[in-house]
Amino acid sequence: MTRTSYFASPYIVASTLLQVQFSPSTQYLNKFRKISETTDYSNVNDSNDTDTVSESESDFEMVQDLSGYLLSNSLKQNQPFQLPPLPNSVTEVMVTISKNKVEGFTALWKCQFVEWFLDMSNYLVNPTVEASIAELLDINDDVIPLADLDTDRALINLTARVTGSIITGLLLSPLDIVKTRLIVQTSHPIHKTYKSTLDCFSKVVFSEDTTRTIFPTILYHSVANLMYHSKYLVISKILPLTTSPILLALSQFTFDILNLVVTFPLDTVRKRLYAQYFDIYKGANQMETCVLINPIPYAGFFNCFSRIVIEEGGDIIGKNGKVKEKRRWFF
Repeated sequence: MTRTSYFASPYIVASTLLQVQFSPSTQYLNKFRKISETTDYSNVNDSNDTDTVSESESDFEMVQDLSGYLLSNSLKQNQPFQLPPLPNSVTEVMVTISKNKVEGFTALWKCQFVEWFLDMSNYLVNPTVEASIAELLDINDDVIPLADLDTDRALINLTARVTGSIITGLLLSPLDIVKTRLIVQTSHPIHKTYKSTLDCFSKVVFSEDTTRTIFPTILYHSVANLMYHSKYLVISKILPLTTSPILLALSQFTFDILNLVVTFPLDTVRKRLYAQYFDIYKGANQMETCVLINPIPYAGFFNCFSRIVIEEGGDIIGKNGKVKEKRRWFF
């Protein structure tokens, strides 16, 4: 295994758990609390609409559980094997995972093998796909940097590279889903949904519905690779900054920050849908996770994005019962 995957694994685990963690806002919880206080279930119980009763009551009970979990004066866990609400700092998340009795220090390397295998597969598949597209479009200058080509040829090469990255992302998305599932699931031996990497891969491919992840995968790889490959092209063709090394470095840094700001929310939605368990035989089902995730399944990319903005942004309660910091939406 490469050293990069070994040292990057703790960061990947911590950042992924922060992205998939469900942290409802106080306004969201109060909304359902007011609905429950003004709703009279006694008259509904006498009716024949049992489905409406069970759905309303289950929603209220869920919110009550969540409010006890998030708004209590202590870091009381929703389940004994789950982590407490995670802070915004990746470093603090690593410390929290290391000190947890169920997860422990070794949980920081949950995805090490899958991450390594995913990187190796990407190094093998992506050049092959890009070469095939270049041959199909009769592109003979695909190895030349985009900044050294004229604008027309550069745009053609850029389209071929982005298309190749999208196809590669789709082909390797099952491995990406496996990586996310192994990170999110609890390390408790009794409550584990997947017993091994191979078990997770076989269930994801043969017994789960992952169609909701297709559009987020295409969108994420389109935007991320478009901004990555077009960085030097935009700088050299549009911004006349190449004569100054300082301005060139500053423009590259600004472009990288812009890339992160744009793609991180897309990556958050993508990972939320990757972590969503949906068996084609049993329907939607919650696997046991090491952090609290949204108990109501997301319908798709736009539903997930809007619900994160509307429902989340809660406070992190410290050990003294006071608000430690404000929860952010995507960052």
